[in-house]
Amino acid sequence: MSQPTLTSAPEHRHGRLVRVSSVGLASVLAILIGTSVLPPLVADQSDRAVVNAPVTLLTAPIAGDIGAIPVAAGDSVERGSLVAQITNDRLDRATAIQLAGRVSELRERALAAENKRTSNEAYLAALERAIRDQSAQMTQVLRAQVEELRAKIASANASGEEKRVLMERQVGMVARDVASPDMVKSTTQAFNAAIQEKKAAEAKLNQKTVQLEGLARGLFLGDELRSLADLSQKQLSITYDTQRLAIEEKELKAAMVDQQALLTRENQRLDRLTTSEIKASAKGVV
Repeated sequence: MSQPTLTSAPEHRHGRLVRVSSVGLASVLAILIGTSVLPPLVADQSDRAVVNAPVTLLTAPIAGDIGAIPVAAGDSVERGSLVAQITNDRLDRATAIQLAGRVSELRERALAAENKRTSNEAYLAALERAIRDQSAQMTQVLRAQVEELRAKIASANASGEEKRVLMERQVGMVARDVASPDMVKSTTQAFNAAIQEKKAAEAKLNQKTVQLEGLARGLFLGDELRSLADLSQKQLSITYDTQRLAIEEKELKAAMVDQQALLTRENQRLDRLTTSEIKASAKGVV
């Protein structure tokens, strides 16, 4: 009969220890899995058991601080009832301030252009009256000068004709040796002087006639009409400036309207972001 070996007992104990360790590890894993799976299931079942009605979540439409909550948990509310009020005083108003400054600047510039244009129009009216009055006076003066020159020319014609006749008579007398040649010389000079006087009067008449016709058309020629020419030039310059101011005023007012519209929209946006109310969207219980 054979004897058992010395190593059989230790090997038997080692196998048992391995089996016990495996069972223990499996038990620990089973416990961990159970604790991680069962609580959510229980909680979910518990929630479903408690919350058996539709739930509506209310969210804040803006960022800020809750200023008032007029309801408490368990209160009944109707649709549209105030649930909470939110305020926010920490908004960035830099854009609104910039737009307001721009609107104020455009308003002041438009008002200045309007006042300047109104002043120019009043000045233009005064210039128009002054030009009209002076033109009427100068028209009378020029007409009187024209009549005077025409009379002078007629007188020069008569005087020249008289001197021509006298000269021709004396020439005849000299030809017949009745008069001295020196007599004819003086008479000839007087006749030529009468002719030159007539030509000067005619030239002056033409000048005054041109001035009178130009005055009727608003053209001021000659030294006598220099003051009217200066007034007319000033009137033209102020007229152009008034037209420029009218265009500038129109553009400034249009820009101000645009900026004011932007400012209004920005203020409305800030108002919406400054204060907001949360209201119940349906009848229920808080």
